[in-house]
Order: sequence, then C-alpha cells, then structure tokens
Amino acid sequence: MNPVEAVNQGVFGFLIALGIYLVYLNFKTLFRPQRTGVILSLGLEGVKACSVNGCMSCSTGDQSGKASLPLKVELEDGSVVSAETSPCNICIDKLSVGSRVGLTEIGSRTIANRVGKVRF
Repeated sequence: MNPVEAVNQGVFGFLIALGIYLVYLNFKTLFRPQRTGVILSLGLEGVKACSVNGCMSCSTGDQSGKASLPLKVELEDGSVVSAETSPCNICIDKLSVGSRVGLTEIGSRTIANRVGKVRF
C-alpha cells in the first residue's frame, strides 16, 4: 500500500469515528439528559422582545464569542437553575415558557434542549 493512501485511509477513519462520536453526543443530550425541568423565563432580564410575535433574538448573550439565550429552568426537585440554549432552538423546537427541557452540563455551561419524545 502506498504511504499516501495509508495516511488518507487513516484520516478518513478518524473523521468517521469523530462523526459517530458527535452524533452519539447529540443523541445523548436529546434522549438521556442529566436533568429535566420546565422553562420559567427566556432571555435576559429587563430586555424586551424585539417584535410583535415575541422574537427574543435581540436579547441573546454574547459572552466569549457564543450566541446563546439565557434561561431559568425549574427542575423536578423544585430548584431553579440558569441554563442557556441556542436562539435557533426557540423557533425550531418551539421552546417557550412552560416547555419541558433536558439539561446537560458541558464544561462550565448548562445547555437546555427540548426533551426527545423517545426515552431510553
């Protein structure tokens, strides 16, 4: 086997393995969240929605170069925690106050996503 072909196959195998791992992590956050709760509030406090239909894209946080929407979530045990979600999740997953979300801690961030319909 040619050394260039061997390197190409190694890189291709690594990329396939990385893709499988990322899909696994995505399914894990959707179907096996660490905690679940209900959204109490969306957006930054004191910032009003920017449109008539309640778009919250103006009130996204931009700490450390990330675009995220802060949330307050009431957990099943009654405690309230801060979390964040992508502004895209608000429209795509139709998140609103009262929506059930799953929380997953990734590093120092707590990420909220709508809980998947199928539970493992």
